[in-house]
Amino acid sequence: MKPKYIILRLAALAVAAVFLYKAPPLIGEQLDRNYYGEWVRTEQSDWKGVISLLNVYTDARFDGDELARAVKRYERRNRGAYISYSTVPEGSVEALLIRKNAPDIWIFPEGYMEAREGDIAITMPKPQGENVLIEDFEFDIANPEAGEIEEDKTWRFIVSVRAEGEEGECAKEFVQLLCELVNVDE
Repeated sequence: MKPKYIILRLAALAVAAVFLYKAPPLIGEQLDRNYYGEWVRTEQSDWKGVISLLNVYTDARFDGDELARAVKRYERRNRGAYISYSTVPEGSVEALLIRKNAPDIWIFPEGYMEAREGDIAITMPKPQGENVLIEDFEFDIANPEAGEIEEDKTWRFIVSVRAEGEEGECAKEFVQLLCELVNVDE
């Protein structure tokens, strides 16, 4: 065998020996970790119970799919804490509140109810087919461009946490998750 290949083999053997000597302490910690378990681990919520949410709609309706997705993700992350949500028209709210307690979280279109300090406004695009002008306007024959109304293609909703204590903290966690999922700035 040529001396050049012998030197290369000895160098490779030396590198392998150093690796086998130094690697186990470095690799051992990583092999002992359960990455998959850390990734899917759920937190046991300190507070256990049901948070009630009332989604009020007028002509504007908060996206039910986004809400259901947020509820499912929150319940998966916080074992023992659940969200019970209802979507009701504005005319049914008073009748519902007579039969039930006030909800812990309200979601309502802007202007439906007075917003409190700390409430979060969420702006969402209108669903397809909802971008229709509702307001009447006068058309000026002499100046046709003057009468154009700019169409609003978004809806604003207020998310208000009315619960207090530990339940209120869990409700605020849910609202933060909801805001992350609908990609809004607080």
